[in-house]
Amino acid sequence: MARPRERLTGGQIGLTAEEVFKFFQIDLITVSPITYTWLALTISVEVRMAIAEQVLQALSRDLVVDITTTGRKSGQPRTLEIWFHRIDGRYYITGWPGVRGWYANLLEEPRFTIHFTHSANVATDAIARPVTDEAERRNVIQAVFDMEGGASRGDFESWVATSPVVEFTPVS
Repeated sequence: MARPRERLTGGQIGLTAEEVFKFFQIDLITVSPITYTWLALTISVEVRMAIAEQVLQALSRDLVVDITTTGRKSGQPRTLEIWFHRIDGRYYITGWPGVRGWYANLLEEPRFTIHFTHSANVATDAIARPVTDEAERRNVIQAVFDMEGGASRGDFESWVATSPVVEFTPVS
């Protein structure tokens, strides 16, 4: 049950119940505990649904996102801007061939946060799954090459062999 200073959606939107009630001009002093609980739960559900809709729209429109991973050595949040790809109804992040810190972080801790900043200002948690099967890697990288002009991206075989590739699933 939400209390006035608790986060309504686990920190997803960064608003306390008190801030949401103020926004909706609800006087906390005159609200009974039962009404308060009902309002907090109702508003929380409505806010979560609105965020989920924004996330779905951003997933269908945006190409670039910020991701925040947990540093595998430091344990500190690490944020970077990166492209993501929609391929056959799934979402992937890839990178140029070679070792990448974000990929190593996701191998250690697959939960991360995606921040959409182009079509919406919203964030959601996600879980990464490394793509290690060679056939699946070939399909994903081929689709990325087709979308982005493969010749300018370098050698296809080196991408298949050494590029970081993860599929991610939003979990909010």
